[in-house]
Amino acid sequence: MPDIKQRCLKLALEGYSVGAIARALKRDKSRVSRHLKYWVEVGCLINTAPRGEPANFVRGPNLPKQTKEVLPPRNSTSNDMTVGTVGYGPIIEDLPIIGGKPEPRFIPMRCHALGHRFPVLKGPDNGVPWTRTSHPSGVPNHVLIVPLDTDPLSDRHVKVVYREGKESQSLEIWTPEVVITTPDALNDFSKWATNRAQRVANWLTRKYGFEFGLPEYCQSPHYAAAVPREVAQAAKEIGLKGPEIWWDTSRGRGELETSKEKMAVALQTLPHRVSNLEAGLVPTLEKLVEVQNGLVEGQEMLLKSHTALLEYLQKLLGDNAPAPPTPPDSDPGGMYG
Repeated sequence: MPDIKQRCLKLALEGYSVGAIARALKRDKSRVSRHLKYWVEVGCLINTAPRGEPANFVRGPNLPKQTKEVLPPRNSTSNDMTVGTVGYGPIIEDLPIIGGKPEPRFIPMRCHALGHRFPVLKGPDNGVPWTRTSHPSGVPNHVLIVPLDTDPLSDRHVKVVYREGKESQSLEIWTPEVVITTPDALNDFSKWATNRAQRVANWLTRKYGFEFGLPEYCQSPHYAAAVPREVAQAAKEIGLKGPEIWWDTSRGRGELETSKEKMAVALQTLPHRVSNLEAGLVPTLEKLVEVQNGLVEGQEMLLKSHTALLEYLQKLLGDNAPAPPTPPDSDPGGMYG
């Protein structure tokens, strides 16, 4: 039978709150909170709730693959985990996170697998245990699959493709996709990704004697934000897209994608910018209402003062008060009688 810590993890993945887990397991709420905090610290859970609000847990990047949610979150009406959400859900499942724990003010952006191409200045000295070799167009292509970590449950790996041409040789390093959680991490991502590929190239140099030139992208980064799949499908069907963004449903869920870093940052910071706009707009509207009320009160006071002044002049002048002006449509002299 699973221990209490494991059962807390299972129930949290099923959408139970901290209090509900404590009641279900007949344990103290503070003890359940400590267990869940442990799972957050080791990366098996992510708490997506803002500070001060009840915890809301989703799968973390280090959760073993055989651990699956039994039920969708309690605020969901569909088995599609992206329904009613933007940025959270399966998009962060089993992927390494760059930028730290996701924050509600930023939308996590998934970056597709990246390819860097290095010119090969010198081929390998030692025998490389290639995973497979093919000869498209007569050019030998050697493929090497290198595990990214030692976890046997992980399928994340680096794919190395060595194109052994007669006149020129190149080597492509394909590194797995990641989730980027903050604008700072996204702005630095291109440099970070290139450094990651360079570390793989350095390992190949030490291990097998390669010598490489400077790398370049053989596939530029594509950034994706999770959206409800129905929305993405409808947008695709009506041809809704822009020069820098498009919709994708090929992974069984909805995503809004872009290859432009500035557009990705704009998408990622959308909740934060809307929140700031609301924070600045509400006081402004309140001030406008206050000014408008003041103007109305001023007009009412001016009208009362004007009426009082007329009444005072009438009393002061008495019988000598001038007759009121003749209406323009009257005919006092009988000119037309």
